[in-house]
Amino acid sequence: SFTTVFLYEQGVEQRDSQTIHYSYDSVKQLVSKAESDISSLLNQISLTEMHTIGLQPVVVSNDPVLSADEVNKLRLKHALVDELKLYLLSNFQGNHFQNGRYAVNVVFSDSLDAVRIEQVSMDIHRPMNLPLISPPQTKTFPTYWILHIPLCFEVVCLESMTTLSTSTRTISSVITSRYPLLYHLLDEYNQSINGVGPLWSITTILSNMYSLARGYKHYQSGKPINVVDNHHLDPLVNAGLLLQSGFVFGSVDPFALIALGASIKKAVYQDTPSSSMDSFNNMTDSSFHIPLDDFSTICTNVEVGDPLDVKIDQNPHMNLSPIAAQPLYTVQTASLCFKRGTEDLTVEVSLQDTENQIQEIIKNYTALGYTFCGIDEGMKETNMSTDAYMKNILSDVYSTTMYIEVKRDDHPLIKRGDHDGFPIDNGSGEWSILQTECTAELQKPDKGQILPGSILFGQLYNVTWSRKHYWSSKTTEYIKNETVTVWKHYTAYDTKFEENVTLFILLDEYSSCQGFVNDVSDIFYYNISVNDPNLVDTLTTYKQTIYDPAVDILLLSDSGIYYKQRVNGSIPKWVAQHAWDALYEIYDEISLIQQDTSINSSTYPDPSVLLQKTSENLLKKFEENMTTYLQLDSYFSDSMFFSCGLKAEYCVRLWYVNHLYKKIQTVFSTICDTVNSTLLDAIQDHSDIQPDMLHETMNADAGSLFDSFISIPLGIDLVLSSEPILGMQGWNESIRVAVQQFPSYLSPFEKEEFEGKKEYFLGIQNICLLGPTGIPLLPLTPATPWVVTLNLWMISVKGSYATFQISDCMDETIFHPLFGHQPQSVLRKDQLIYDKQGLLLGKNTRISFSFDTFATSIVPAYGLMVGDTDGNLIEKNGRTYE
Repeated sequence: SFTTVFLYEQGVEQRDSQTIHYSYDSVKQLVSKAESDISSLLNQISLTEMHTIGLQPVVVSNDPVLSADEVNKLRLKHALVDELKLYLLSNFQGNHFQNGRYAVNVVFSDSLDAVRIEQVSMDIHRPMNLPLISPPQTKTFPTYWILHIPLCFEVVCLESMTTLSTSTRTISSVITSRYPLLYHLLDEYNQSINGVGPLWSITTILSNMYSLARGYKHYQSGKPINVVDNHHLDPLVNAGLLLQSGFVFGSVDPFALIALGASIKKAVYQDTPSSSMDSFNNMTDSSFHIPLDDFSTICTNVEVGDPLDVKIDQNPHMNLSPIAAQPLYTVQTASLCFKRGTEDLTVEVSLQDTENQIQEIIKNYTALGYTFCGIDEGMKETNMSTDAYMKNILSDVYSTTMYIEVKRDDHPLIKRGDHDGFPIDNGSGEWSILQTECTAELQKPDKGQILPGSILFGQLYNVTWSRKHYWSSKTTEYIKNETVTVWKHYTAYDTKFEENVTLFILLDEYSSCQGFVNDVSDIFYYNISVNDPNLVDTLTTYKQTIYDPAVDILLLSDSGIYYKQRVNGSIPKWVAQHAWDALYEIYDEISLIQQDTSINSSTYPDPSVLLQKTSENLLKKFEENMTTYLQLDSYFSDSMFFSCGLKAEYCVRLWYVNHLYKKIQTVFSTICDTVNSTLLDAIQDHSDIQPDMLHETMNADAGSLFDSFISIPLGIDLVLSSEPILGMQGWNESIRVAVQQFPSYLSPFEKEEFEGKKEYFLGIQNICLLGPTGIPLLPLTPATPWVVTLNLWMISVKGSYATFQISDCMDETIFHPLFGHQPQSVLRKDQLIYDKQGLLLGKNTRISFSFDTFATSIVPAYGLMVGDTDGNLIEKNGRTYE
């Protein structure tokens, strides 16, 4: 405080209160002006130095103790100390800064440690946010630096030339340069385009959308020869770089946009625009739109000679035909089709061969100058398992179960033989039939009246039985004074008469098959309209083979159930033929099912998800058509089937449809598992990428993420907001970042000259991992359906910019002697950074990137298997890969 100074100046008596107040205000204003001037000076020095640092930032420190950020702050401190000492010497020493009565002298201690730099962070708000692809929509960045420098202030009374006060005051100044923000934005951009990051995600999604669509066109026509082509990956990577630049900075290098538009025309449309400005001039707003079709359908159309307006469905058009065909026939061989000039060649291969053996055959013929044209079904055989199963179904339908019921007279008439004179009953023998008389026969009920339990045939008998009955008599005689007992024996014959002993053939059940039983109209009556015996012969068979031979035994049997047995009836020849025809009819209808066009490579670039969505979609359509496939109304009405043959045909339909329903689920589940395991094996063998990250990225709904096109912003404002700091309220502001890069376009095919040296700034390598024909899923064997073929490409990308500079277009003015002002910029390039004494501080580095990713393709069974068929499975262009 200067209060004491104003009350008691050395050698001066105490002034009145008005004079004291005036003196206090004068000194206070003078000191305040000094602080303001010095604070303004600190800002100007810092703006100039931070501009220099921005153009030559230390990115990698040479000091093992200090980070690059600390080295750059130290550079600022050195510049501040040097400039501040000169300024204070010229303006704030020797009583130069004074108001006529008082002077203020300022002294700096020369200590770097005394200079403190405080960081002010702000939240940046970006207008776009796409998960996995763009940086966080809101993120906190260091934005400003605040300087704190302690200075010694000396107040001198010019009248007496005496020092009135000495105090140390800390001058603080907010540096109005957003260099920290630019520096860290560039660092964020460099991170986003390296490794498994946003650029990797963009490239992974786009390359899979691209390879899936091109693979299907390759399957259709055999062209393009290479499914994955570096000429198309080239603009794809550049588009991803610019898109990431737009996400991070809100803007891109306009010349890079122009170059990208020209490159897309050249690579995709095979057309060079008359002016490289054409694409740029076509922009109708502040962004550049690239339709996703540019990377799939259009480039494929051009290469195969189709007009550009021909639309290609971006999906593998898988259907259920291979699964539906498997129960009908088995394919024993495949026909590999080749062409050389006008010569057509077909090579039959056994499906017991592995895919490696098949690929070897293709490779050998390709080496002889033949072009592989595709693979067709070869020799087919009826599926004998289905034939046997169908026969079982027909046998079940044309069968019945019958039994014989015996009912005896509960009160037979038994007449004992005459045994007069023989009163003693000595028992009897077994009854034996003496005589039988069939008194009546019962026939089956009328048509439509036969039900389980109905009597199909019956006979009524009168049965006469006979048995021996043993009697005796006992008398006593006296002979020679002895008593003698005399026994006499007599055999009489008893008779038993049973009236209406019934032998019935009854129906237990009939035509039991797949849960349907006892449900055929007019059963046991010949159906003339469809030429169907309708089990009528089973009664005759049962009667002749079981009942008739057993009548004598049955007449001896007790009341009860006997000879319950299944009897098979004759099956008309037309039934099996109609059943097979029904299966082929269903097969034809199932073959017409196509997946929805919304399930395509743009929406689901992950092949396993695409397959899963496809299977769900196909299964749903299968379920919706099951009633049509079964055609129950053609066979069944009022709870009854029209005939056994028609029921058999329906049961065959039902078995086939249910079998396919389960098979579709099993096959697609197995395929999805196989795809995942194949990808996993390939990834583990060729890259350090985590499979979960690959699936998480590709599982994103690419269609909605990109909204059917890539929109690259040319230049938009980013909003910055701050919480209250240093007693100030929070505030909002905007920044617009300008981007300059060299080269404007990174090409792996053309070298660019920079600082007298020509070099490639981009390298792209793609390797077909599964061979020219891919691998069939499921494995090609006669016992399993071949549904899809999968192929996989590993894509390696490596590149850098010779220079990459971003500038703050809305910053405080930095003086420039020629142009008046210049923006704060941060430049990244390869350069060594020295201090003024020639000491190496560290180095600036290029914005560079490298990553590996994978592209996949899936096509239906048969036709041309998907792959790079030019014999060169490795395509490599541009920068050298270490």
